[in-house]
Amino acid sequence: MSVKSPVSIPLSAASAARIAVVTVDEPLDLREQNERLFSHLPFLDGLRALSIFAVLTFHNGGPISLYCFKYGGWAGVDVFFVISGFLITAILLKERDSSGTISLTNFYKRRALRLMPVFYLWIVVTTIWRLCAHTFVPCAAAVSSVYLTDYDMALGWGAVMGSGFEIAWSLSVEEKFYLLWPSVVRFFRKSLMPISLLAIVACSAWRAYLICTGAPWMRISSAFDTKLDAIMIGCAAAILVNNMPIQIWLKKYLRSGLVSLALLVLIVFFVRGMGHPCGVFTTQAKLLYWNVRVPCFNLVVATLIVSLCTNPQGIGGRILSILPLAWIGRISYSIYLWHMAAFMFAVWFGAECGFLTNTNKELLQYSCTLLFAALSYYFVETPFLKLKERFAFKG
Repeated sequence: MSVKSPVSIPLSAASAARIAVVTVDEPLDLREQNERLFSHLPFLDGLRALSIFAVLTFHNGGPISLYCFKYGGWAGVDVFFVISGFLITAILLKERDSSGTISLTNFYKRRALRLMPVFYLWIVVTTIWRLCAHTFVPCAAAVSSVYLTDYDMALGWGAVMGSGFEIAWSLSVEEKFYLLWPSVVRFFRKSLMPISLLAIVACSAWRAYLICTGAPWMRISSAFDTKLDAIMIGCAAAILVNNMPIQIWLKKYLRSGLVSLALLVLIVFFVRGMGHPCGVFTTQAKLLYWNVRVPCFNLVVATLIVSLCTNPQGIGGRILSILPLAWIGRISYSIYLWHMAAFMFAVWFGAECGFLTNTNKELLQYSCTLLFAALSYYFVETPFLKLKERFAFKG
């Protein structure tokens, strides 16, 4: 997931929250506008925090989880996809508009330093754990290491399911996006919005075809070619925010702090009502679910991001910028990678200590997840993040 986060929101899911902000009434020239594009704003970290908590509730299923998001927490990954599309596009547009080009080499160096060290550490740790449990599947580790987990799950190759590597599917989706989109932004600068819209429409049409031909829900929910529209919705939002005339229009209609608050509340209720995709059976219901409800949810997320860009000091922005939320959002990539291991450790530790009621177990699982993620972030991710700055664009 670049579910950080990058979406991991993943997820990766998983780059610094740097976005375009309109804070003045007078038009900005392109260079000054793009300087604002890279202002770090904590509210996007807060949105990541809510997203990763939704994903954790989906994988946990305890009483607290069911109370908060019922069975719809999987949609948190889609939030990470939208955020990733938005942030990566914003970063690329800033560099392209300020320097006239994009250094693909430096982009991929930054991505590698941001995502791969802790990802491959996770693969090694998961491999050792599975070897100790006599359940290691070499093919699963190999598939995950080359970011093909999404298609293994979607097409039923059989290597990953039950191996402990399943959560890498969202990271695999984002990695394919990273491989393709920077070149598009570099070489098709005047056609980005049409390309984004075409990708969204094509993805929706392809998903509808798969549904009508009887594809299982795992095929619909787990692969790059059926989840691309969520990322591209985020890309389209960044393109809109980067356009000066549209910025002025967006500021006029989305600047109110009440708009961002209403959208934030709507997202929470959207997730609560999403339900598990395996509970949708008829073709008509599947089309409504995957081609109407889910895209509408992603559009609401993108609209919230745009609204927050126009007024980060509004009510919604202030809520999402609360320090604990922002901190959780910053470590969300590690949270995503290590939460299953933390959950199992908490069950073992709680059983050993003899206080493993359902609620206590869940609280202990979330606490262990934060502990594991914090250790990973500060001792594994942070040193590489410092190296990553060497390849950052200096506008």
